[in-house]
Amino acid sequence: MFSSYREPSGRGWDWNSQDIGLPSGGEVGYGILIAIITIPLGYLFLHLGDNNSDISIGGILGMILIGSGIICLIPLVAWLCSIASVIVGIGVALFVGIAIIVLIINMFNK
Repeated sequence: MFSSYREPSGRGWDWNSQDIGLPSGGEVGYGILIAIITIPLGYLFLHLGDNNSDISIGGILGMILIGSGIICLIPLVAWLCSIASVIVGIGVALFVGIAIIVLIINMFNK
């Protein structure tokens, strides 16, 4: 029954793989490459449009390129937030563990 399950995109679902809800490394890599190209180009177009006092096409195109570059960095932000939450979780667990050990040692030293 479960072996015939298909995702809407047509790719097969591997039941043995872990689904952690994060984008794949390829998506993150492509996003970084696109952002590396579009953000500096947008910055360049934005500052080329500063010569005129009115809104220019270069300024609008620059903002669109910078915005699309930032959107392409969203998969990287998802990974960074996941890594940060794991580090904070480990830190809290260590803090609680050390606090319990210190409390136990203080109880026996009285």
